[in-house]
Amino acid sequence: EGGDDDNEGKKGGNSTEDDVVIGGETLPFTNVTSSFVDTLDYIFYEPSKFEQTGQLYVPKSFRELNTSGIKNGHILPSDIWPSDHLAIGARFRIKGGGQNTVVTMPNMNMAGSG
Repeated sequence: EGGDDDNEGKKGGNSTEDDVVIGGETLPFTNVTSSFVDTLDYIFYEPSKFEQTGQLYVPKSFRELNTSGIKNGHILPSDIWPSDHLAIGARFRIKGGGQNTVVTMPNMNMAGSG
């Protein structure tokens, strides 16, 4: 049933100014358990020194966490999301560096990193 999707992944059902913004996208949570939903994981960088060139896909709703539609399937960890924290990651280019100067955190394949 879709009853677990009512809040659509928002803390207490409401988006706040505390939501994490990565590449212009807001992350309403990085941790979801049966009694806790919040953002605990962050990537900090100085935009004047780094240009973000890619990022990992991160689900932004309970529905995206529970593609099977099973009861409590949005709770972490699960068979699809094996940790109680969602992995966040970004690829950066050092501004003023050479054309091939790229820093990836963590070292993974990223969307938009052509």
